[in-house]
Amino acid sequence: MENGSRIPVLLSAGLAEMAPALSGALGRGFEVTTEAGSDWGVMLTGPVGPAGVAFLRICYPTAALLVIDRRGRPGRSSAVVDNLEAGADGYLTSPTLAEVASHVQALARRYTEYNRPVSAA
Repeated sequence: MENGSRIPVLLSAGLAEMAPALSGALGRGFEVTTEAGSDWGVMLTGPVGPAGVAFLRICYPTAALLVIDRRGRPGRSSAVVDNLEAGADGYLTSPTLAEVASHVQALARRYTEYNRPVSAA
């Protein structure tokens, strides 16, 4: 990360209780928050459905969007596909904290590199 900047990781309200543990799992290069303060980084949301994912994609076009579904299996077998086609960059079903952290790190490496704001020199 350039200039010691931290990658924002925004948790939706339904995932807010994950903040302390996820922050610890990700380490110093990430800033886990429940307050939207940036339009780039990684956003984690619960299962909001394809319309909700499409809405978040419009609101946060430069963020990586990861759906965390802790309900077990999606109701329909095509639910994961529908969410990915609506704009999600990933969809995890009943993940462990380590799986969530690993996906956030991978998305940050691959996605935010092209979308991070250019700092003034």
